[in-house]
Amino acid sequence: MIFFSLILGACAPSRIVKPLAKGEKDVSFSLGGPLIGFAGTTIPIPFTSLCGAYGVKENLTVFGSLHVTSLAYGVFQTDLGIVREMIAQKGFIPGISIAPTANLMFDKWESTFSFYPAIDYNFYWNYKQSQNYFYVGGTNWFELRSTRAHEETQQQHWIPAFQIGHTFKRPKMSYTIEAKYINPFVSNNNIIVDYRSFGDKGTIGIYIGISKRF
Repeated sequence: MIFFSLILGACAPSRIVKPLAKGEKDVSFSLGGPLIGFAGTTIPIPFTSLCGAYGVKENLTVFGSLHVTSLAYGVFQTDLGIVREMIAQKGFIPGISIAPTANLMFDKWESTFSFYPAIDYNFYWNYKQSQNYFYVGGTNWFELRSTRAHEETQQQHWIPAFQIGHTFKRPKMSYTIEAKYINPFVSNNNIIVDYRSFGDKGTIGIYIGISKRF
């Protein structure tokens, strides 16, 4: 059950990897989630979310998202954060960005509120003098509560994931595909959902995204 609940929370793709230009606005839609066994095949859970972002300055972007699928089931979930470019790309040396984020959830059925701080980091490379780029990085969620359901002791306070992705960037549109290895150090045995992975640890997530800049 620990694995199940944390996967549902930490299943979003990277929001903004490379900061926007100053004054630039971006609206994006993402689809995808952890891979599960379903009807004799393997499919990603079709979670959906919307995200808006604004370039405060050349190396700093703010963003906020709404998890649409969660909302349809009575859970208001959002992540609010910033993306800061720490190092700009220089030739083969990648650009590096970090993204501290506040993940907020409110369940209207049980009237419960949850807060998960997180921080992402990504290394990204533009290639062949184009605006397209690929990236690798990690996500770190933190569980602050000392207990979980039924007053049991919370056994995992750090929920990591590792991602790799590619963004095709056009003048006003971008298209992204990302794969994520979520919670790779925790067993996925004896849980409700048949998560698919490389073995008996964690699960693999697959996501696609489309965004429009203004």
